[in-house]
Parts: sequence; C-alpha cells; structure tokens
Amino acid sequence: MEHNTIDGLLGAAEESCRRGRLREAQSFLDQWSIRSPKRATFRATSLQSSLDNLNAARQSELEYAAEEGYSFLVSFLLEQGAEITNLVHTAACKSGSTEVFQEMLNYGWDINRQSRGSMSNSGILMSDKLTDWHLEHGADPNLHSGTRNTPLVLAAYWGSVHVVKSLVSYGAKLEGTEAVIAAAASMNENPEPIKIMAYLLDSGVDIDRLQCVDEAEATTFFTGTALHQAVEKQDVERVRFLLQRGANRNIKGFRGFTPIEAAEIMGLNEMTDILRVE
Repeated sequence: MEHNTIDGLLGAAEESCRRGRLREAQSFLDQWSIRSPKRATFRATSLQSSLDNLNAARQSELEYAAEEGYSFLVSFLLEQGAEITNLVHTAACKSGSTEVFQEMLNYGWDINRQSRGSMSNSGILMSDKLTDWHLEHGADPNLHSGTRNTPLVLAAYWGSVHVVKSLVSYGAKLEGTEAVIAAAASMNENPEPIKIMAYLLDSGVDIDRLQCVDEAEATTFFTGTALHQAVEKQDVERVRFLLQRGANRNIKGFRGFTPIEAAEIMGLNEMTDILRVE
C-alpha cells in the first residue's frame, strides 16, 4: 500500500486497525495529522493547548475516516474519545457506508437527534441503502426540526420512489403531508416524480392540498397546489398527469391566482394551452 500521501496514510491506518495492529495504526495517524491540511497552525505552549491540538487532530481524522468509509478506523478513533459531530455525520453520509454508521451507533450515537443527523438529512434520503438502514435501526420517519420538511416531503422532492415507499412502510404520516407538492416541484427530470405522485395519491394523499406558508416566507405566483408547482416547472407530463388524476385547476394559490392565471401572468403559453384544453 502506498503510504507517502495523506490519503495513503489514512488507508494504511484503516488496514492496520483491521488487522488489529493498533500501535501501527496510531503511527500512521500521527504522520497523517502532521501532513493534513487541517492540522493546527499554532505551537502548543501548554499542556491544555497540547491537548486541544490533539483533540482537533482526532476530530479531523474522524471526519476523513468517516468520509472514506473506514469503519475500523472510525471505531478506533471513537474509542480514543473523538466525538460524533454534525461534520462527522455529514462525512459518513458522503461515504454511504452503513458500517461507519453502525460504529457510530455502537458508540452511543442517537439516531434520532434533532439535528442534521436525523432522517431529514438529504444525504440519507438520497440513498436507498442509507434510508433503509436508518429505518431498520429505529430512525423516526416523521422527525423534523420544526419545519414542514419532513423526511417524506424531502424524499419526494429529491425523487426516489424506493425511499418514499420505505418511509411510508415504517410509519411516515400521510395525513396533511405536502409530499405530492414536493414531488411536483422536484428538480429531477426523470420519471420518478410522477411515480412518487402516483404512489402517494393511490395511498390517499390529497391531490389538491395547498402549501402551508406565511407572509414571512418567499412565495411566487405558483405557491399553492401540486398543479401550481408542476406548471411552474413547465413539466408537461406532470401537469397532464395531475389533470388526469383529477387535480382542481380552479384552486387559488397563496397569491390569489389559479394555475392558469399564474401561467398567463408569467407568459407560460404552453402551460396555459394545456390547462385550457385538457
């Protein structure tokens, strides 16, 4: 294994941990910390500053190890006292490694803490594998931090039918959800948003639900129903799908305009024609 680069040293430390050679792993980590771009730039002038420097190095090592998916090294660093912070959690999401998350769980990580570490983290919801692992290990499918962006709403927006179905199967609440609206507004250009809307509508979600907003929030002429959002996206297939499923084209949105009125104001001629004819 190549040890003369920063990444090589971290990989070597992981391999040493895997083989149970902890002193060797520590040696590689010490070398890595010295060469790391995150290493502290000040010289330790007291015992406390030396300890602070060491703790900072351990946190940096843990973040990199989590991002690279080095579960043995993650375990080793947590055993040494490194902490599971939001940065570490975000790094683990990037790796997509359930083994890293398992080590975090083994060391007392709260899978339902109300922070970026909850199911609302898009890094989890954009991965079928991570979503399923979290749900299987007790993640709350309805946990959110005081916003309307529940895991289900975020999953619908990011566009994964598998994730949406998994959340519902583990108890995600459908009553009052804005998930259909989120799917209609999805940035994904693949067929997934329509599949998500179809699944949610078949599950009893209200097709004509209005977005719940207040004056303090940024709104547009299209802040309203799923049909409003689909028209704003100028997505012909989504608009036609919603109309075929019985979406009411006469409901006024937050600014007081129906989808066709909003389309006319914004000069969306194709959308206007579809709403008039179909």
